[in-house]
Amino acid sequence: GINAEYGAMTADKAYASTPGPVYVEFFGTYGRTYNFGDINDMDTDSTKLFSRASSTYIGSIQCISIKMGTSNAWMPETLTAWASYDLTNKAYFYSRYQWYSTNTGEGIPTKKFCKQGD
Repeated sequence: GINAEYGAMTADKAYASTPGPVYVEFFGTYGRTYNFGDINDMDTDSTKLFSRASSTYIGSIQCISIKMGTSNAWMPETLTAWASYDLTNKAYFYSRYQWYSTNTGEGIPTKKFCKQGD
């Protein structure tokens, strides 16, 4: 079987945590996607790792998207995605201290990240 892995580091800023949910999707080569599902309980200045069993091979991860399912704002710092069939090829994305929330007065509700690293 395949395991899809996702890591999220929350920024070290006041009120950056969220109880969630935050919905995550991976985009691979050849237009294939994997709906990772929701993540919860993101704490300030901490990294959480999530793993899901999958039968979907999407190739190398090119992009990820996050979609807020709560008005409780979240500020991720680093988002990382990888698959058990390609452990040496992790995809790293940085949010640039952007707030995310379903309440557009507090942040943006969704974003697709495709540019890795700096």
